[in-house]
Amino acid sequence: MNIFKGIIILIFILCINIVYAQKNQYEGTVIDSKNKQALAFVNITYNDDGKLGTTTDIDGKFVISNSIDIQSITLSFVGYQKLTLTKEELNRTKVIKLTPSDIELDEVVVYAEDNPAHRIIDNMVKNRKRNNINSLESYSYTMYDRIIITIDTTDLSKISADIKELVKNNDIMVMETVSEQYHKKPNKNKKIIKANTISGLNNPMYFYLVDNIQSLTFYEDNINIFGTDYLNPISKDSKKKYFFNLESVIPETDNDTVFLISFKTRKNANINGLQGIITTHSKGWAIANVKASPIKTDIVADIRIQQLYERVSDSIWFPKQLNTNIIFLKEPVQNYDSVTKETITDTILMKGIGKSYLKDIKVNNEISDKIFDFNNITLSPDAGDKDMEFWALYRNDSINERVNNTYTFVDSLLTSNRINLDLILNTSMNLIENQSIPIGVFNIKLDNVIRYDIINNLYLGLGFGTNNKLSRIAGLDTYFGYWFGAKEMNYGVNGHVSIISIYDTKLTLGFDHRFNTFGEYGFYDNFSILNNLTFKDYFVKSTTLNTGINAEFSTYITHFMKGFVKMNVGDRRIRCGYSLINDNTDINKTYRIARLDMKLRIAFGEVLIFSNKQLKAKGKASPEIWLMYSKGLKGFMGSEYNYDKVQLQFRGKWQSKVLGKTELTIQGGMTWGIAPLFEYYDIAGTSAGFNIMAPESFSTMRPDEFLCNRFALLFFTHNFGNFMKIKKFQPELAIAANIGWGDMTEDTGINDDIFKSMDKGYYESGLIIDKILNVNFIKLGFGVYYRFGPYGYDKTGDNFSYKITANMNF
Repeated sequence: MNIFKGIIILIFILCINIVYAQKNQYEGTVIDSKNKQALAFVNITYNDDGKLGTTTDIDGKFVISNSIDIQSITLSFVGYQKLTLTKEELNRTKVIKLTPSDIELDEVVVYAEDNPAHRIIDNMVKNRKRNNINSLESYSYTMYDRIIITIDTTDLSKISADIKELVKNNDIMVMETVSEQYHKKPNKNKKIIKANTISGLNNPMYFYLVDNIQSLTFYEDNINIFGTDYLNPISKDSKKKYFFNLESVIPETDNDTVFLISFKTRKNANINGLQGIITTHSKGWAIANVKASPIKTDIVADIRIQQLYERVSDSIWFPKQLNTNIIFLKEPVQNYDSVTKETITDTILMKGIGKSYLKDIKVNNEISDKIFDFNNITLSPDAGDKDMEFWALYRNDSINERVNNTYTFVDSLLTSNRINLDLILNTSMNLIENQSIPIGVFNIKLDNVIRYDIINNLYLGLGFGTNNKLSRIAGLDTYFGYWFGAKEMNYGVNGHVSIISIYDTKLTLGFDHRFNTFGEYGFYDNFSILNNLTFKDYFVKSTTLNTGINAEFSTYITHFMKGFVKMNVGDRRIRCGYSLINDNTDINKTYRIARLDMKLRIAFGEVLIFSNKQLKAKGKASPEIWLMYSKGLKGFMGSEYNYDKVQLQFRGKWQSKVLGKTELTIQGGMTWGIAPLFEYYDIAGTSAGFNIMAPESFSTMRPDEFLCNRFALLFFTHNFGNFMKIKKFQPELAIAANIGWGDMTEDTGINDDIFKSMDKGYYESGLIIDKILNVNFIKLGFGVYYRFGPYGYDKTGDNFSYKITANMNF
């Protein structure tokens, strides 16, 4: 009884203390007086003593402990008028408004030795590696992500009552994700999606659509914002590209000093640059918070990011909150006003608000290697089944009710209009990623709809296949079409069985009757009519008609390495514009070929996502390496040819801090033994009447100009980026250099007028102005290439080739 009484008294005392603490603790929010938006990282000093008391977080919130005798506070931030509030004024409001000062940071001439900001920047750069969380032995955290799409009505005087009412209590779209993330040196990373929900959608798989909007930290050479890399102002030699200004110096009580520095890309700096404000401490020179936005507004949207760091130990600052504001450019919209009964033109400003909150942060902790399994990202089976009570636990602000209203609003809107957003998004993603349209349990495959090459002319066809709705374990695909120049049908069928889904282990069996490129080489990860790497197929002048069966086994060996073993047996006939006759090759002959292929793809930088018992690769690999060995099997099922082939391909992309982006492709191969001519290598030349630029080909070389049984090729392109500062006209300047070598050690018996060896070395260079026309996802440009060296023509004008560049980015 006495124990029970003691517990009651203890609880009573605790309750009294909690109430007393809440009564004396002040919590407030700082906002912009004009647009009512929360202001992050506002500096607050107490009692006019000049020392930093606290700082607002990303949501503009701050807390003053009851242990401090507050008589007044002073709020200051770059671009806003300083404000001082007395204790009495504080007690009358929870929302503090700062007034913009309309002062813009101008670049002035300040010599390096005179600019006090440079000493601070130098110290931050010097300590950058130590302060980068990726230098830690390990870390883990739980992250809550949310992005909201809404309509900004604050400065729209003409906006109709209907649209204002539309977003009065809810937004247009909301997406939320809860994930656990782990990192271990040197490069082990794991992300487990515990929960994901998107308004109007039932499939949680689409979390990656807005994943990684901004870099997690502000310490790498380049900061990625919405897929674009920007030069980090806290990087080596950044003072040449950025103007820095020391805005304020605030001492702290523990002999630490806070420095607030603004930065802006210099006017003559030819970089993807940023502007913003960064705060650091003299103890360790780590970033405390940063605000940044691209100096050049994107054609589609203006993006601004914020990052808040928290001191988790004496020497470690870790990201605590991330914020991303996406301001979509204004668009006129015709709208009927139900109040005035008139049709008016509204200028709608859409905006996206992304917030990320990190908690349960642990650094240099023990993490079992079992966490880092085969894939990089795992979507929990019940990720899409969480209720609103679960989500309320992770929402760190007061908009829980508005978020719930958005889910209800979007669901009711789609239901009343009979719109299936899952179906629309699934169709769109299949069209972009797989060139297919799902209809029930089948896919209409569009990669076989239309093709073209010089020898066979136009191809029209269609393909069908089953999809996951029928089975996740097995699938069947078929295609058929007609080449009008060759007057020949192409058709085929293949089926696959998934053996171990987590490793994407598959067995595929197929039959094909189709044209292949004569002397083909090189590798695609996935064939796509939207991929400009396939443009060189338009220039093909020699083909083989292949009729045969094949069986392939494929599996991931590690998360960056995939292996393939394939057996091909079939008959081939040559179709070309020449009479290719020698001891081994006859244009009128049918060749029986049995060949075993063993391939290895090594792809660094790809992210493997395991969801719904399927493994998918996202992102672009760099570098990507292909290795292949092929063996002609004489005597197997009537094959007469005993030969060996090896091929190598390296494809890499690098973003320089300042100079732009470099792309490099190296290809090589060798065939030896008794082989038909089409098992050698027909070097891809694309100088013909159809003048579109085809990457990884020679723009000044004629099709079928060189045939080799040994070859090595190098394709180099460097894009310097934008060179004109016109808002909606941002062409990019690029240079190219292509080099080839090859020879023929076998006696082919072919006249040199048809095919030549390339043993003297082939050289060409190019100048490209890209993105002259940039409309949505289609980018067009122009390039000129020049052929020189041993295979250059005597007449200078014959060495030039003019090309249109085309890129499609989704």
